[in-house]
Amino acid sequence: MAQPLVWMLDDEWDDHSQEERYFSQIGWRFLVSTSRTLKEDYRLEGRQADALIQQVGFRLPTSLFEGMPNLKIVCVPGVGYDHVHVESATRRGIWVSNIPDYCTDEVADHTVAALMYFHRDLRGMDEDVRKGIWDPLRYVKNRRTAETMVGLVGFGRIGRRVAAKLAALGFRVAAFDRTVGDGMFREMGVTRLPIEMLMEKCDYVSLHLPATPETEGMLDAELLGKMPSHGVLINTSRGSVVDEAALVALLVRGKIRGAALDVFQVEPLPADHVLRRLPNVLLSPHAAYVTRESIDELKQKVCREVTLAVEGHKPVYALNRPQGSHRA
Repeated sequence: MAQPLVWMLDDEWDDHSQEERYFSQIGWRFLVSTSRTLKEDYRLEGRQADALIQQVGFRLPTSLFEGMPNLKIVCVPGVGYDHVHVESATRRGIWVSNIPDYCTDEVADHTVAALMYFHRDLRGMDEDVRKGIWDPLRYVKNRRTAETMVGLVGFGRIGRRVAAKLAALGFRVAAFDRTVGDGMFREMGVTRLPIEMLMEKCDYVSLHLPATPETEGMLDAELLGKMPSHGVLINTSRGSVVDEAALVALLVRGKIRGAALDVFQVEPLPADHVLRRLPNVLLSPHAAYVTRESIDELKQKVCREVTLAVEGHKPVYALNRPQGSHRA
């Protein structure tokens, strides 16, 4: 077999030493391209790649993708894969996989941390002390966790981990998810609610949804408008699931207490975006998934997925059932 070529498309990460070392050790070639070098690298050698590692959000033009005759797998180093040509890959006998479980605890921890930031009003306390205000009873409005309801929109892997962590802290937890059976809700002691009721009754609403055509704009002005005035929205899933303009309008008018946002409709968040100026919003740069350990695990699993597919085996996290010669 000719020396396989693994081509990584990445505008996000600068350090690919772990992948380079892995593929070098097994005698494979490894090429990294950014959107700036994409077309030239494609012309020179990328089109002959046996495997494509396609960073989350990096879109490869259809015409280039269709012109890669040796391709056996497209692996996403992350969870979301709405940027990948899944139908075309399936038709052409190409595996598509992602790594859905490398950052479950990280995202859950980030979600709980953001929630507690609001729950204990840490911003207000910090600002008061810096201003010379020493009045603990200003925070008598804070509530015990046992008197607080958290609603999860999406009860998949991450949503369930968030529920477990919140329950350990004493919060009451409800969730909405059409795809999860009642047994899982009962097993975890989580109340199942219709989404409209969840939005109305919960003090905090945390989103754990994939980016799909069905979830785009799912949290629209009507649903967001059902939140109580003391409500807080937390989004560590995908920016596309929220009507961002409707959310901003509620925040500006003080119709809800606040929001903790790790994801946005446009990333990076534009420098002049109103969200950057709102004091009732906690912002982070789509970093909920990041720890040293999660990135190391992610890279290891991506290399394994690619190796399996190129050597003729089914990837562990296959998202499709490809037609043709590469099907295991």
